[in-house]
Amino acid sequence: MSYTMRNNTAIFYHYYYTFLLAFSFLLVTYRSPLLQGGFILLFVLFGLLSVWAKKGLVISSHFIFACLFVGAMTFLTEVISNFDRNYYFMLQELKFLPLFLLPKFFEALLNRSVLTPWQRKEIIVMSCQFFILLVLFINIIYGPVLGAFRNTGPFEYSISLSYTLVFLFIILFNEFSFFWKILIIINVFLLGSTMGFALLGLAWLLKVRRLFLVKARLSIFSKFFFAIPVLLIAVWYVTVFRERAVFGESFWGLDRVQLVQAAIDYAISYFTLADYLFGFGIGRLLDGFELITSDDYPVVYHWIIKDFTGSGEVLYSFIFHNEYIRLFFNFGIFAPFIIFGLVYKMINNKILFLIILLSSLTNSTVYSYITLFVIALAAYVSQLDKTLAGSYPQSVPRPSSQQPLFV
Repeated sequence: MSYTMRNNTAIFYHYYYTFLLAFSFLLVTYRSPLLQGGFILLFVLFGLLSVWAKKGLVISSHFIFACLFVGAMTFLTEVISNFDRNYYFMLQELKFLPLFLLPKFFEALLNRSVLTPWQRKEIIVMSCQFFILLVLFINIIYGPVLGAFRNTGPFEYSISLSYTLVFLFIILFNEFSFFWKILIIINVFLLGSTMGFALLGLAWLLKVRRLFLVKARLSIFSKFFFAIPVLLIAVWYVTVFRERAVFGESFWGLDRVQLVQAAIDYAISYFTLADYLFGFGIGRLLDGFELITSDDYPVVYHWIIKDFTGSGEVLYSFIFHNEYIRLFFNFGIFAPFIIFGLVYKMINNKILFLIILLSSLTNSTVYSYITLFVIALAAYVSQLDKTLAGSYPQSVPRPSSQQPLFV
C-alpha cells in the first residue's frame, strides 16, 4: 500500500471513529433504560466479535473475576434466602459488568495498524470535546431558555453529567486546552451538583502542577495556600448559590446523610448474617420501611418513601444513592472492596480513583451508564498512555493536541 493510500485510510478511520465515539456519548447520555441497555449490549457483542476476529477470544480478567464473584453471591443468596426476585431489577443491578469488558472493546475498535497511538488519542479527545459541547447545549436549553435549573430533560441527571465532566477533566487534563477546561468548569457550575463542583475543585488542586500563565511549579505548601480560595468558592456555592445548610445540626438533615442512616438502620433491623456476608440479594424488594418515619428521617420519608410507594412504585437498593451501600445490599460486605479494587487495577489512575471513590458516596458511578462508559474509556486511555510513554523518549516533545494529526 502506498503512502498516500495509507494516509487517506488513516484520515477515514480518524473521522469515522471520532463520529462513532461522539455518537456513543450521545446515546449513553440520553436517559432511556431500554436504549442504553441495548446500546451496552451491542457494545459488548461488537467488542467481543472484534477481539475474536482479530486475535482470538480474549476477555478481560477483571470481567471474568467480577462475573464469578457476582454469580457466586447471587447463587448463595438464592439458596440461603429462598425469596422471590424481580428479574427486571435483577438485570438492572447487573448492568455494571460491561464496565470490565468495554476497555477491550475500545482496544479492538481503535487499535488499527494504520492509526498511530497519537491519532487514537486525538479521536478520544475530539469525541470528549463533543460531549462537553453537548452538555453546554443541555445547560443552555434548560437554563436560560426554559428557566429550569438543574433540569436536563431526557438526558442523564445533572449529577451524573457533572461527575462525568470531572472524570474527563482528570483523564485528559494534559490534552485539553485552557478553553476546554473553562467550558468544563462552566458546565459543572450550571449543572448545580454540589458534590460535582467540590470534586472539580479537588481535581484541579491535584492535577495542576504549575500556575496558569506563570512558569512556576506549585509546592505542597502552595497547593494548600491556593486551596483556600477554592474552599471559599465551594462554601459560597453550597450555602449561597445552592442555598443549602451544611454545618452543625443541619448536616444531619442533608438528604444523602439521611439516606445512609436509613440504609444502616434497615440492615440492622432486617439483615441476617448471610445477608451481611453475601448480600440482601439483587432484585429483592425492600419492604418493612415502617421504621422510617417523617420525624426521624423527614427527607427520606417525603422524598423516597412517600413519593415512591404513594404512586405504587417499589423500592430497591438503588434508592440509597450510594454506590457502596448499593453493592453491599446486592452482593455483601466484601463487594465494594472487590469491585472498586478491580476498577483501581483497571484504570491505573490514582487521582481519578480517588474522585470515583468520593463521588460514589452520593451517587452511582459504576452503575450509571454515562460514568460507566467514561471509566471504561479511562482504562483504555491509561493503556494508551503507557504505549505513548514507551514510544517517545522524555527528551522528545510530544505532538500537541491542538495541532492537526493529518496533513
